[in-house]
Amino acid sequence: MKKTVVKYAVVIALFTFGGTRAHASCSTWVPISSCGQSCYTNCFLSQDLSCTSGFGIRLLSGAKLDMCGRAMHCVGAQCTAAVQMLGSTNGSQVINSSLSIAAVIDGPWFEGVDCTAHLSTKVIGVHFQRSGPGAGYFDVRDCSKVEQNVFVSEKGGVVVDFGTANSDEIDNNYFSGVGEGVFLSSDSFKFTIDHNLFAGSSVNYQGYTNSFTISNNIFLGSNAPLADGGGTGVGAYSTNYCDPESSACTTCVSTGRCSVPEAPFSLP
Repeated sequence: MKKTVVKYAVVIALFTFGGTRAHASCSTWVPISSCGQSCYTNCFLSQDLSCTSGFGIRLLSGAKLDMCGRAMHCVGAQCTAAVQMLGSTNGSQVINSSLSIAAVIDGPWFEGVDCTAHLSTKVIGVHFQRSGPGAGYFDVRDCSKVEQNVFVSEKGGVVVDFGTANSDEIDNNYFSGVGEGVFLSSDSFKFTIDHNLFAGSSVNYQGYTNSFTISNNIFLGSNAPLADGGGTGVGAYSTNYCDPESSACTTCVSTGRCSVPEAPFSLP
């Protein structure tokens, strides 16, 4: 058990940290210091936010938000979304350039980041830890790219109800403590899920009708790694390792969707 705890701690550290200094955007973009503000141009968090209700920040006109190693807390019974992308927001991003300090979204936010299916939207380098009765089911909704994030919320990680383009991708993320790390539903575009670590989480593509690629992922724990939920989409699977001690892994391997680690082993 000690080896497992250390392993998970190292993985979280790798996904959360990796740099030593903030980008210039943390001083030259428009500063945001309170909840309920809207950004029409690139902006950054100048301090931690503690919101009691409603939304945290809205991005419009393609504006980007740099969290700069700061936090967005919901301290009320429920808040709506920490970040909402509204109107003409193609190209909006939520990033964290202060890679030596984690950017955190926590508390009972109904959603973490809602991209509302706009083109070229990204969520990169954020630590999601939503909890409490008011927390909704997913941290990130309908974004084009979801990369290098840590998802340890009580409920789901990433949901895609409506995609944006055939280049949509979820990659290099860590999922733990959420039943459905990724949930794909009724998307009309191709989707790619690769190079993620799912620790006790799964991928569910219920009702998905388009083609998709799921490759180079690692699934740990007893949950079913991949659940199609009756979807009719055509999937391409390769190098998805699952826990050989799990019966769910045996089922996944028998369908050709997963592989069992064998020596000599190397990370996908």
